[in-house]
Amino acid sequence: MTCSQGFCEARLNDLSAGQGVDSLFPIRRPLELEIGCGKGRFIIRSAVAYPDRNFLAVEVARRFHNIALRRANSRQLANLRLLCTDAKFLIRHVLADASLRAVHILFPDPWPKTRHKKRRMLQPDLLHALLRVLEDDGCLHIATDHQEYWEAILVAVAGVPELVRMSRFTLDDRLPVGELGHTNYEVKYRRTGRVINQGTWRRRGRKEKPGEGDSPGR
Repeated sequence: MTCSQGFCEARLNDLSAGQGVDSLFPIRRPLELEIGCGKGRFIIRSAVAYPDRNFLAVEVARRFHNIALRRANSRQLANLRLLCTDAKFLIRHVLADASLRAVHILFPDPWPKTRHKKRRMLQPDLLHALLRVLEDDGCLHIATDHQEYWEAILVAVAGVPELVRMSRFTLDDRLPVGELGHTNYEVKYRRTGRVINQGTWRRRGRKEKPGEGDSPGR
C-alpha cells in the first residue's frame, strides 16, 4: 500500500506479483468486492461489522473515491482497501480464480439512453468473468431502481446457468435496524417511494451438476 495516500487506499501497482489482492491486507481472510462504492456507506459499514472478512471497493469516479477514502481512513480499517480504477480490468486481469466470497453491485449507473447502454456494467461478458473469480457458493448481490435495466439484468443473468437466484436478497441481513437502505442512493430512493429491485445469486459449485441445488432465478 502507498502509505502517503492514506491508510485504506491501494493502487494497482501495489499488488505484489503472485499474491494479487491478498498482498493489500495484513491478514488473509475471505474477500468481498464492491463495484462502484460511491461515497463508501455500504462497504465501510460492512468492514466494521465483519472484521473476520476483507473488503475491496472499486470506484472509477475520483471525486467519490476521495470521499469514501477519507471516511475509511478516519477509521483505520485494516480489512478495507479502496481502489480508484476500472472494475472490469481488475476482474479480468488482476483477481485470482475463486478469490471472492461475494460481489456487490448496488445501484450501478443505468445509462438509460439507447446509445449509451453498451456502457452498462452488468453485461453478459462481465457476468462470465465474475464466474471465474467467485468461489464456489459465492454470492452476487445486485440492486437497482431502474426498471428497464433490472429487466435487462434478469435476461443477462438467466443466460448464465452457473448463477442461481436465491429466494431473497440476503444483504438485508446486514441492514442496521431502522436504516432505509445500504447506500445513499437507496436511502434517497426509498424516501421518495421509488421501487427498488434487488437480487442475490449463488455461484454454482464447479463440480455441481446443472439442475442441482436451487433452480436458476429469473
